[in-house]
Amino acid sequence: MRIRASETNPFRRPVVVTAGTIDRWYRTVEILGKWGHLDGAAGSHGFALGGGSGLEDGISAAFGVHVHCAPGVDLDEPFSEKVAAAEPKSSFSYIFAFNVLEHLFNPLHALLEASRLLPIVGHGGDARPRIFASVPRRSCILRYRGHFHEFDDYRWSALIARAGLEIVSEARFRVGHDLAFGIRPLTRYVTDRVCLYALRRA
Repeated sequence: MRIRASETNPFRRPVVVTAGTIDRWYRTVEILGKWGHLDGAAGSHGFALGGGSGLEDGISAAFGVHVHCAPGVDLDEPFSEKVAAAEPKSSFSYIFAFNVLEHLFNPLHALLEASRLLPIVGHGGDARPRIFASVPRRSCILRYRGHFHEFDDYRWSALIARAGLEIVSEARFRVGHDLAFGIRPLTRYVTDRVCLYALRRA
């Protein structure tokens, strides 16, 4: 998919692949498999917020979902109609937002726009999780300059509720930090986690 859009957010940067990044990808696919929410999803289509990475390739290989990425889309601007027009033959059953929401100026807008790409929900909501997201969780004293937002449990819950979503499954895991001496390394080792969520529309 090629969609031309201006990049106006300095907090969105290319993925730097490290050993910790690859570990996070493997752990994410492993947990998604244990949850079982993507069982029977082979042949369906999903849309990944952001420019795409090896994680989307892993999901395609593990679950048979055709994951579409749009690296030129500005997620802080309306994008659902652009994506739908660029992929007129694809009906998206799933949305993947892995480690991207914390970089956006308005993550609520991105979630609402992404939800518009999913099939229309009838009365009573959607029983199956359709949105899978991950965000980093770290100590407030170790804010990362590349993140416009740092989500604690309260802010994440408020964001999800306002987006009309609810958590079905949740997992937290630590990757990429070896125990080392010093206040900052020790704090990161104790507090830093990747939080993975399966979300459904309420």
